[in-house]
Amino acid sequence: QLRELLKSLKVHDVIPILLWDKNETINLPEWGLVSYQDMENHATRTLFMRPALRQKMIESYQHRQDDLKRCFRAYGFEPIFINETFSTQSINCYLQQRTP
Repeated sequence: QLRELLKSLKVHDVIPILLWDKNETINLPEWGLVSYQDMENHATRTLFMRPALRQKMIESYQHRQDDLKRCFRAYGFEPIFINETFSTQSINCYLQQRTP
């Protein structure tokens, strides 16, 4: 769906802003029970965390960010990721790089 949307927006000046919370993977425990709640349907899922699953989740999170970058860039849009270190300076730098 994202690719179809970006295809239709290609004629516009789009700034993809992604809210990206690194804390979702940084503070994962090596071992133990971890509960997650889906923000859309509020379903809860409990996982038994172990080192291999933790590493898989961290890698999956990074792959998702890389995939999103490639997807947006394929349509000429450079995404900006906003995380816990958000500053207006980062937005200003992004916008200054865009101007001819």
